Parts: sequence; C-alpha cells; structure tokens
Amino acid sequence: RPNPGEAPDPDDVPIGIEALDTRIRQYTAELASRDLFFGRIAQRFLALRGWQTLGFTTEAHYARERLGMSRASLRSKLSLARRSQALHQVADALQQGQIGFEAARLITRIATPTTERAWLTRATRRTFKHLREEVQAVEMATRFAGATDHSPPNQEQIDQMQALERAILSGQL
Repeated sequence: RPNPGEAPDPDDVPIGIEALDTRIRQYTAELASRDLFFGRIAQRFLALRGWQTLGFTTEAHYARERLGMSRASLRSKLSLARRSQALHQVADALQQGQIGFEAARLITRIATPTTERAWLTRATRRTFKHLREEVQAVEMATRFAGATDHSPPNQEQIDQMQALERAILSGQL
C-alpha cells in the first residue's frame, strides 16, 4: 500500500508574509524534486509495461485510476526526467529550488550540456513568459534557419524574432 506521507501540522502555519513565502518556496522545491524523481521511476515502470502487468488497459488508464493524474501530467514528468538526464546542473537547480518545474521543462527542451549554465542563469533572471519566448526563439532559429547554437538569444535576436512575429500577425509576411 502506498504511504501518503506526512502532512504538516495544520497549526504549524507561519505568521507573516516572509515566513509564509519561505515555507511556500520550500514546499515548491520539494515538490519539484519529487516530480523529477517520480518521472525517473515512472520511466522504468512504463518501459516494463507495468501498467499492463497490473491489469490496466493503457498507461493513461493507469495514470488516471491508480495515480489520480492525467496522462499529460504523467508525460510532462517523464519528459523532464528524460531530457534532464544529460543536464545535471538543471536537475540540481530544480532540486535546490533555484528554478521551478515549468522553467526546468522549458530549459531542457533547448539546452545542451555546454549551454545549460547560461540557460539557468537566464531562467533565474527572467519571468517565465520571457523565458518561454526566448526558448521558442531558439527553437524557431534551429528549425527554420538551421541554427546550431542553442545559447540564450541576445537582445538583437529577440528583437528580430518579435519583428518577424509582428510581420506574420499583421499580414506583411
């Protein structure tokens, strides 16, 4: 039987904004670390077709009925686990609470072992929205222009991408 873990004592709620923020960030880092570990063990379970062995019709059925999550949620954890295997600094930053789960997912889409430090620095200085736009800019440059440099874009490259998007949306292109 799964052990649901121990929930903190409901009377152990800190007082004050700073203390509440500290506790929330602590739990967020812990959850992200657990999600990464969960993804790693789920990879092994699914590779062995464990869901089928246990009598579930699909992995989605297993995720929904046994784990209480959607297949998409399961897949996002698996994706992060798979992509972070070669990006040890990203995994460490996630586990230490320096970046969140979604930022880690973005970074692992584009970072390489040689660019991960730059992406981590960028992730700690940007909003999630801006980080997502920058990852998308590099992905677009890779797909359409054959770019091989997966470093975070500089301001000129960001401006060029935004100009391209405006041209597409306005119908000029």
